Amino acid sequence: FTEYFHAAIYHRDRGDETEAAQLMLTARELLLEFEKYDPFKRDTQINLFQTDVALTQWGYPEYAEQAVDRSKKIIDRYPAYPFLISIIATNMTLIGIHDLAIDYAERAINVESVTKPWAKAWYAKGRALNQLGHLEESIYALNTAIEKQPGSEGAIYAHKFLSQIYLNRGKPGDQELFRFHKHKSEEPITTQE
Repeated sequence: FTEYFHAAIYHRDRGDETEAAQLMLTARELLLEFEKYDPFKRDTQINLFQTDVALTQWGYPEYAEQAVDRSKKIIDRYPAYPFLISIIATNMTLIGIHDLAIDYAERAINVESVTKPWAKAWYAKGRALNQLGHLEESIYALNTAIEKQPGSEGAIYAHKFLSQIYLNRGKPGDQELFRFHKHKSEEPITTQE
C-alpha cells in the first residue's frame, strides 16, 4: 500500500493525473482486501480514509461520502486519540466538509486541559471557519494554533493560511501581517505534535 500511495503522490506532483489515480485506486483496493480479514485494524482504516481524501481532492467526488463515513467510524472507535482526530479534522477541510471538520476539531480542543494543546485541531477549525465565511473567528483560531504550539506543523500551516488571508483581505496593516506570516510559514518545524 505504502509504495502505491507514495508513487501516486509522486506522479500527481509531476502532472501525470491518470497514472496517479490508477496507483491510488490500486492502493485502495489492496487495503479493501486487507480490511476483509481485519476490519478493525486502525492503520487500515486510517489509510483507507487518506486514500478517499486524496481521490476526492483529485476530482473524484464519489469518494467524499466514503471519507466522511470512514472518519466517523475511526473517531467512534478511537475517541481517546486527539492527535488523530485533529488530522481527520484537517482532512475534512481539504475536501470541503467544513461543519464536520469543526466538530472534530472541537473534540480534540475540548480535551486539551487533560492532554496537551493541539495546533492541528485549531488550524482545522480556523480553516473551516474561513471557508464558511467566519473570517474573524477563523483568524482567532489560526492564531490560537500558533500560540498553542509554536513551531509545530499545525502552527506552520496556520501561518501559511493566515498569510493568504492577509494577502487577500486588503485592510490597513494587512501587508505587514502577510509578510510576517509568510516568513513564519517558511520556517522549519521545530515542535512535534
